[in-house]
Amino acid sequence: MSNYRYDIAGYAEIFRALSNPNRLRIFLRLVSCCPPGTKCSADIALRQRVSELGKGLEIDPSTVSHHMRELRQAGLIRMERRGKNILCWVDPETVIATANLLTGCSMPASLKQDECLSVGGNIIKNDERISKMKDLQDSEIRESVRQKYGQIAKEGNAGCGCAPSGSCCGPSNVSEANSSLKMGYSAEDVQSVPTGSELGLGCGNPHAIAGLRPGETVLDLGSGAGFDSFLAAGQVGKTGRVIGVDMTPEMVAKAREHAGTNEYSNVEFRLGEIENLPIADSSVDVVMSNCVINLSPDKQRVFREAFRVLKPGGRLAISDVIATAPLPEAIRNDLALYSCCIGGAATITELETMLGESGFQSIKIQPKDESREFIREWAPGRNVEAYIASAIIEAVKPAPGKSH
Repeated sequence: MSNYRYDIAGYAEIFRALSNPNRLRIFLRLVSCCPPGTKCSADIALRQRVSELGKGLEIDPSTVSHHMRELRQAGLIRMERRGKNILCWVDPETVIATANLLTGCSMPASLKQDECLSVGGNIIKNDERISKMKDLQDSEIRESVRQKYGQIAKEGNAGCGCAPSGSCCGPSNVSEANSSLKMGYSAEDVQSVPTGSELGLGCGNPHAIAGLRPGETVLDLGSGAGFDSFLAAGQVGKTGRVIGVDMTPEMVAKAREHAGTNEYSNVEFRLGEIENLPIADSSVDVVMSNCVINLSPDKQRVFREAFRVLKPGGRLAISDVIATAPLPEAIRNDLALYSCCIGGAATITELETMLGESGFQSIKIQPKDESREFIREWAPGRNVEAYIASAIIEAVKPAPGKSH
């Protein structure tokens, strides 16, 4: 593979890069310019302008450069500047090497035969300790979550999600506004945002710990229809800025509509995944989220991305669900419960470890036992409240020369 090493770490980087559906679409489009089996060398591989690459792929233009950087870092594409244009392409040898990898031609033969099972010609590790959910591809989990919340955005209510209102996990007659009041928001909070932006999808109130100040830049992970982003906009004022990121096109469209209709000049919404934020390094003062990180199958990367985009001295203000006891396999392996903010909950110890390894300091995780009352309504009759609870998660990105 051009400019790339053949080792396990390198292959892992390839899989990580291609696990994002938008990056896979970009890669496949470039591969189509020089498909395997054609007489096409690296010198004559067809180039495409980066500025035109996202057209027809339903990819937010503001995120294309980020996806291109990830593909380039993984060694999957090449780029060069020609005049005012930036051209990109895939070497034929890269296509061949990637195809060989995916078909198992480069599989290391380090396992003993009695440690493996042959299933349909493929070799798999025989380890019964790995749960069924672990076997699911990250992309499958993300796509399930994306579809669930896309449906909510279209229906205009919490047809499913981290709230009791109309939850797909069970019936409820609790309104979105009442749901927010249970989570710690005030009636004034609910009334101050655009109608339709509050869908009752949270599990707490991150604003209670964010301590937002005028002029700050705030990033809202999994911004949905914009509820927390709009509240943050009022707190940072006209000199501040709020960026909402959500991976669901329907939610982003809904939030942008609310922002435009209600003339929020200091708020913008971007389409993207919280594991691969379309945000510049060291550019935000506060990263906040409300019951979103549990939905990610790669929480470690979420925290690393949050650390990357925070300014030195910047802080996390997160409300999320945590596992207070080992989740039964029936809950952990239920994809519907994963999408309902239950199956993907991590323990306090796991979260502390991930935050610490990402570089954060002053880590505080405080469970809210009273949250079990509304969590019970997410999946009536499943006793999920015995295993998870809402929690406030705080952490700080250390500033040079300062100790926390």
